[in-house]
Formats: sequence, C-alpha cells, structure tokens
Amino acid sequence: MPYLQVNGSNRDGINLFATMIYPNNENKREEYASCRFVEGLINISDAGNNADILRQLEQFQASEVKTRLQHVLHARSYEKVIEDSKVAGWKGILAGMIFLLVYLMDKKGTKEPSIGKAQQTLLKSMKARPEIYNGKSYKESTIECLWKEFRSVAHLWAAGFAFLDVHTHTCAEVSLLQNADKIIAHSEMFRKFGQKFILSRVGNRSLLIPNLTWQPPSSYPIIDVEQNKITMGKDLENLLKSYSTNQLSD
Repeated sequence: MPYLQVNGSNRDGINLFATMIYPNNENKREEYASCRFVEGLINISDAGNNADILRQLEQFQASEVKTRLQHVLHARSYEKVIEDSKVAGWKGILAGMIFLLVYLMDKKGTKEPSIGKAQQTLLKSMKARPEIYNGKSYKESTIECLWKEFRSVAHLWAAGFAFLDVHTHTCAEVSLLQNADKIIAHSEMFRKFGQKFILSRVGNRSLLIPNLTWQPPSSYPIIDVEQNKITMGKDLENLLKSYSTNQLSD
C-alpha cells in the first residue's frame, strides 16, 4: 500500500495535499510541492527577514533543496501548476462526496449502499443545485472516471470536508494545508470504514482497495480525535441533510 510522505513536520500539509490532488502521478506531486516550497521562500523573503529564510532552509537536507529547485526549474509555468491543482482538487472533492454518500447510506440503513447509488445521487444534486458546484455539470461517465482516479484518496477528501465549505472552495487549499494532522486523523477512521465496508453488488469488494489506499506510515503520530464524531463542514453537512429518504433508497 502507498504511504503518505508525512512525519509530523510543518511540511506535511504540502505533501499531503500534493497526494490528494495527484494520487497516481508522482511527477506532478513533486512539481506541485516544489512550486509551493519556492513560493514559501519568496513570501518569506518579501517580508525581508533573512533569519526566517535560513530557518526555513534548515528544515531541509541540502539534497532535498536541490531536488525542489530542479523540479521548479523544469516545471511548467507556476500559473499552470496552480490552475491544474485546482482542477484536480475539484475532482477530489467530488470523489470525497461519493465516499461520504456511501458512508451516509450505511449509517442511515439504506438497502445495499453502493458507489453507483452515490454517483447517481451526486448527479441529481448537481442538476438540482448547480450553484454548489460552481455551475459545473458532469456526465455519468465522467463521475465514474474521477471516482476511479481518486478512489485511493477519497477518504482523505472526506476527512477534509471538516475544514472546507463546498461552494467557497478554491480547493480550500489553505485550510487543508493548515490542518494536515487533523485530516489524517479523521481519514484513518474513514479508511478503516472503507476497507471493511463490502459492496455486495460488485463481487463483494470493499469500498476502498486496501493495497491501493494511501495511509500514513506507522511512525506517524496520529492525534486523538473523537471516534464517533466526524464533522463535515457546514455546507456539505447541509447538502447531505437535504437528501430525502427516497434519494438514498432504491
């Protein structure tokens, strides 16, 4: 199984978010993280504090600084990297919604909760309330593809909803970057649920595929969170509450 590049340091947020937007593309993860690394140095230098810059650099091995700079040197334009990260982030948000809908169906006792039912519910919501989705509309085949692409990190996005409002996201990147430890802690509860939850309509496979699902290394210090109290952010919580029993049933 793939392990998140996190260790409890202040770099965890960037590395976590890079994985959430590019779970299957290491080059793009490194490109994004490197651009954010250099951007951080520029922001510190703009403040005119050389000591802060040196403290920032001291957190890295020389080889890591070299690698980050080389990635930026060969990267696409900064604007393109950030633009693409927002597009990828939006897809991740939708995958997180699909995961949460299956989770909600299970908690509500819906008969045979499934990815297909969750995707159909999401499509209905997108047609009924396009303002929540920035006016975007997706075909069923597109929703199926993005689920496959982001399935391995859907539990991370589901956990991330505690720290973003759906309709105001710019991928809510800042909030996600600042709450990496809490997102990882919540995501571990979702991961365990997803790996145990069996989808009876697809050959008894689990919602999350264990050997493909991203998780923190065993050495990562998981913070304590309430096991049975998972918040999802005001907008998403209201969105899920708005679904009728009919929408979540056969």
